[in-house]
Amino acid sequence: MAKNLIEYIIENTPLRQKELAKQLDVSATLITRWKKGEKIPPEREEVLKKIANLFTDDIAWAEIAKTEANAKAWYHYVHELNELAEISAYNIHDEPDVYAPTILKAMKEAGIPIPTTAPRVEEAEDEVPFNKLALELLNNYGRYVHWCERNLYVIRDEDIKGETYDAEDYAIGLSIGYLEDKALLDAGANLTQVKGYVTKVKFDAIEFIRSLCNSMEAAGLHMSLDFYAFVNESPLTLEDDVLFSQLGGNIEEHLSFGEKLILQEVRELKMMVSNLMKSTDLGNR
Repeated sequence: MAKNLIEYIIENTPLRQKELAKQLDVSATLITRWKKGEKIPPEREEVLKKIANLFTDDIAWAEIAKTEANAKAWYHYVHELNELAEISAYNIHDEPDVYAPTILKAMKEAGIPIPTTAPRVEEAEDEVPFNKLALELLNNYGRYVHWCERNLYVIRDEDIKGETYDAEDYAIGLSIGYLEDKALLDAGANLTQVKGYVTKVKFDAIEFIRSLCNSMEAAGLHMSLDFYAFVNESPLTLEDDVLFSQLGGNIEEHLSFGEKLILQEVRELKMMVSNLMKSTDLGNR
């Protein structure tokens, strides 16, 4: 859970609660109430932000970046790593200052330690395990975003189309769910916390898809696709779906039942081979 403004000041400045109360000319009891979540009056909040020396209104992001210069270094890092991904996400390419904080905050919430300063993209993965982990996450995320571009963002109803962009936030958590345990451990992640985080994201993503389908049904829009694939299928399978659909509209509609079974078996074999290669790699190490 992200800290509030009072907690941030206490952890990141020399001031304690009593000193903060004295500086603001309020009671220590009021500071305690603000710390526990009571709404801070706007005029007091502005003063507190100056005391905290915040470069952003996003406290959770300020906790990670600390300074504006380091924030910009993180924007550059995520942008450059996205360009190296197997399928780069267009949104990160266009607005790294928007999506880098969202991705890094999600990683931290999932129990993945974030380096104090942004690593250099060119640093070796064995020296900076975070680089390997972040690149794999962006590989997965790019596949999710690409699938969304093809299947969600093309919905013509403007009100419903606006809802679909929330998928990008869920895609980050779902991407974390497909990271290798060893890569997570090498980066110092808490596996129990990661699994708990991913479980919650999947639950929320299912509710998001259910709500989206209900909205489409209410608007009388035809659904020719299983949107739950967004949650239930792996990023690699979603990538295959996009590739097949690009070949000719919806190519699977033209396949016989037997051919569809063969296609499904090929996908399952692809996943088995991928998992086998990963486990063999771990054994060799």
